[in-house]
Amino acid sequence: MSPGELAAASSRRRPFVVGALLALAWLAWGCGPRANEGADARPEPDAADRRPDDRGEVHYHDTRLPVGPFVAHEARMDLHVACRLKRDAARAAKQPEPPLCYGEVTDRVVATVRVEHRPGLSMPAFMRTLSARDEGAHFAIEPSGSLYQLMDLRFAPRREGAIRPGEVRILSGNAAVHDRLVEALRRHFPGVEVQIVPFEPPSSAPPSPTPGATTP
Repeated sequence: MSPGELAAASSRRRPFVVGALLALAWLAWGCGPRANEGADARPEPDAADRRPDDRGEVHYHDTRLPVGPFVAHEARMDLHVACRLKRDAARAAKQPEPPLCYGEVTDRVVATVRVEHRPGLSMPAFMRTLSARDEGAHFAIEPSGSLYQLMDLRFAPRREGAIRPGEVRILSGNAAVHDRLVEALRRHFPGVEVQIVPFEPPSSAPPSPTPGATTP
């Protein structure tokens, strides 16, 4: 093949190569839920842990815990990322830094499942409340029953001015779905305490830390 023919063949291949590289980059950065958390690298749950009616998975460290209701994992709702971006934006603007909405607690043991429930309350209301308070939660449930995981269970949520080391926090607008989620969490964390309280909207001033809680 002459030099001219080699150059022509190379030109014909270049769009394909560039397109393939762009496709790979898109897959690496944005395709699939929680790509930033390495979701594709997580092992599947053991068959013995899965029940016939399990439709969802909960992310906890490097495992996926099977649960009854379907659980959505959307990168745009990942509080682990969103709270860091909020802090970094304040730092870049030379403004007071908000506290992170979670804590990375070593050897975290799940001891409590806290459900904050208000019938009919929607995702925008939950997210506005969390942002206003610089708080974290692991799950949010819409009135329609759509269930989202907002943080990996390995992170402890910030609530009422303090990090809650042993808590899994659920914000719920649908009691039937949060009951199914709680049942599954009890299966994976035997002996866990369950608290069901009304969801409270933000107050004008942040509440004082509860005695005994860990401050961020």
